[in-house]
Amino acid sequence: MRNWTPIMVVAALMVACGSWAQAPVDGAAMNRHVLADGESNEGWEIAECTMEPSDAHARSGKSLNFHVPVDHTAGEIKYPIGWPRTYLSIPEDQRDWSGHDFLEMWVYANTSREKLPGTAVGFTIACPDRSNSWHRTLTEVKKGEWARIVIPLTVCPDITNCASIKFHVSESSYEHGDMVEFYVDDVALLSYAEPTILELLPLTGLMYADASSLRVQARVTGLAADAPAEMNCVLKLGDKVLAEENLTVERGLQSLLMNFGAGSLKPGECTLTATITGSERVLTVPIRVVASPWE
Repeated sequence: MRNWTPIMVVAALMVACGSWAQAPVDGAAMNRHVLADGESNEGWEIAECTMEPSDAHARSGKSLNFHVPVDHTAGEIKYPIGWPRTYLSIPEDQRDWSGHDFLEMWVYANTSREKLPGTAVGFTIACPDRSNSWHRTLTEVKKGEWARIVIPLTVCPDITNCASIKFHVSESSYEHGDMVEFYVDDVALLSYAEPTILELLPLTGLMYADASSLRVQARVTGLAADAPAEMNCVLKLGDKVLAEENLTVERGLQSLLMNFGAGSLKPGECTLTATITGSERVLTVPIRVVASPWE
């Protein structure tokens, strides 16, 4: 039987809770704010490429065709193998994304090659400029397929000042004369439509039975910035409730203190369960209670 130290238990809990930001919770109702669709290229700026509405390969209606005829001689004078790119400037009154949780988009790839290179297309969010930006290669994109891409907005260096989004291709990843194009559709900000606990992490995985409090890290979304809610926390040993408290939570990551009377705890494999007003979602994490060496 494996012996778990407090550090090991906390690390395991962090791994278990660490995936919260990668995609929306299954079945959660989401609000959508569309930044761009395929019906218009208004607001998109281009360099060494075209970005035009197209009904080819469209999921429905039209998508935007980011078309790149790879030419290793036609870039800038000092850099003839260029960086075709297209970017959308976000209106100033829409650059604060702190009330949203994800950026979602759909991308389809078409190319004269048999398959795309490993670094086929990159994506950047400027917050608000090049020195304060986040970017990565969109490895989900495959030739002849629509890929849904979901980016957690926690990656943004400054989520309150997201000034532009950009798609870009390094021609050095392609052969001269290759044709490559990416169809982009339904670029939208997603936010949880109801209060949701995304992360629940006791800051210790092991408690002594004579403890009178427990500090918990919680990440909450689906709340307005000025609208706190109540989170009900229950510590149980099997079906027996050892402690229960309602804690006030706000949007974002926070540290909370759950208090209970001395002598409330019993040694054993316990669970900490949390629910938030306005949501049926329940989060449960394990926590071990052991006899105190001072008892």
